[in-house]
Amino acid sequence: MRRRKWLERAKSLLIAVLALTVLALTVLALPAKTVTDTPWLAALVRPFASVMGLTQGELTATPMADAASVTGAAQPVAVSVRNPAGRTSFQFDTAALDTAFEQFGAALGQALEGAQEPQRTTALRIQTALGKTSVAFRYPGEISPALAASWLQVETALDESVRAQWLILANEDAAVNLYLVGDELFVCQTQLDGDALEQLLQSCTPDGSFFAFEDAQARFSSVEPLSLLPGQTPQLHAAEAANPCDARFSDALAATLGFNPYGDARYTDDAGNTTYTETGYALSISASGELLLRADVQSTRFQAASGEQAELVECARSLLSTMTAGVNSDARLYLTDLEQNGSESVCTFDYFLSGIPVLPSGGYGAEVRFSGASIVQVRLVLRAYTLTTQTLSVLPPAQAAAILPEGSALRLVYSDTSAGITAGWQS
Repeated sequence: MRRRKWLERAKSLLIAVLALTVLALTVLALPAKTVTDTPWLAALVRPFASVMGLTQGELTATPMADAASVTGAAQPVAVSVRNPAGRTSFQFDTAALDTAFEQFGAALGQALEGAQEPQRTTALRIQTALGKTSVAFRYPGEISPALAASWLQVETALDESVRAQWLILANEDAAVNLYLVGDELFVCQTQLDGDALEQLLQSCTPDGSFFAFEDAQARFSSVEPLSLLPGQTPQLHAAEAANPCDARFSDALAATLGFNPYGDARYTDDAGNTTYTETGYALSISASGELLLRADVQSTRFQAASGEQAELVECARSLLSTMTAGVNSDARLYLTDLEQNGSESVCTFDYFLSGIPVLPSGGYGAEVRFSGASIVQVRLVLRAYTLTTQTLSVLPPAQAAAILPEGSALRLVYSDTSAGITAGWQS
């Protein structure tokens, strides 16, 4: 009886082994792309990567944001409201900017969704519109309204070729017009109701802020007319910068990106610069915190869903978010430029503290290059920026305007230099 029981168990074990063998052979026979594109299959065969002629990295999924977590590659760094009582503006304060955008951003989304064909307009008409009931959003750089619409999760008929840094909603004759202000000036009719915009903006209390062209004393006639100025000289928080790239951070980042941080493909030179390599990919992290990621054009690990602007920017934003996830910083990376030439695209990002750009010595915070829909190079300055409780004094706006070159935008910046973080009006 006992012998028969052991025999039955042996048969069951043999059947299980045969079944697993058939399953394993079936998986190993699948096309490599099917395996790498299917997360659970990739995880299952990762221990047998060499058998399939794949690398560990090709079977490691790099985390990307899902649709529900997309926050946009940039948010406005200034929001200014004009109602019958006067003007109030939100800038130099991340929390206040977030709250203002939550309150007024939906109106911008509705305007973009129903915007009609853009028509060219003039600076004078835009200034007149800003004197009426209006809300103006300034983005970190010139972007297409189509990108702004995608971040607000709406669709728009506006073409990707139109670029604007200011997006302005103004109530004119009981109808809301959308002004797009960049190197070129456009106005679009929208389906928003003027009374609805009036009601949305009526609760704002004037704070003394103004555009340069609105100054009755003409103290700012030499600067860019849409320079948005506070009612009083701003007090900025001092900031500190640190390099987060110790060995533990670098190895963890490499592993997140699909590299093996513990094998022969990892090399650290005498200066502390670390390089990770595998077929088709290379990652370098310098001792000073400068990251360089390279990928072959044929590689698919870092790839956008398509070659459309919104997909490219979201892919770049998501990858940079993954790269900086381990950095404890008060700064945000915002898209400041998007250049396209045929199938080549370059997304530039910069750090912002309290809505104020941080200018690193290298010229930008991050640069992501695409060939088609594939990322082929990423340059990223890894820095942890922290605001302190101390404040920095800057020149009064009128004094700063007097020494700026004519036509310059009057804006505050942080500068990340070898001597530390300084703040002032950009010259």
